[in-house]
Amino acid sequence: MRSPEARPSGPDVLRRLGAEDELFEQTPRSFLPPPSGFVGRQQELSLLRAAARDARRGAAVAVLIEGASGVGKSALLARFLEWKP
Repeated sequence: MRSPEARPSGPDVLRRLGAEDELFEQTPRSFLPPPSGFVGRQQELSLLRAAARDARRGAAVAVLIEGASGVGKSALLARFLEWKP
């Protein structure tokens, strides 16, 4: 299994494709990854939080988190576990 940290960065990909370094420097900031490494997923976080609230009220709750390798399932769960209700 490949580790997401072992994947090439944006500049690495551009260099491997033969792009000049200046091309990456001119890339708009909106196309660069955010410094935090976690973006969006507000809808998914809301669903997880709602499920947790329901479970606290005694409801039987099951949540399936699925997706391809590297899409952020573990990051989503880590962010959810940081939540302080």
